Amino acid sequence: MKYPGKIPDPGMEDWFSNAASKAGFVPSVEGSPHSNPCVQWFGAGPMGVKCKECRLFLRHGGGSKTYFKCELRGVTNGPGTDHRANWPACHRFIKA
Repeated sequence: MKYPGKIPDPGMEDWFSNAASKAGFVPSVEGSPHSNPCVQWFGAGPMGVKCKECRLFLRHGGGSKTYFKCELRGVTNGPGTDHRANWPACHRFIKA
């Protein structure tokens, strides 16, 4: 019998939180699950600035598939570290 779908990785959602905890970071801001995890760990950056304006913001892939990542969160080649371009920047923002 063939399994009709993908088996989700239950640990992928908590990957960043676990890695940050092991590194000794503590959350500085409570946020919704759909907000920038870097802001939760490093604090808010300059007002009105988006992640896409940061030097640490990465674009992987090409053609019709482009995946956005942040160097602070790492690159796992999976959806667990995907990053949104229009999230508000964190305190570690570096002007591109």
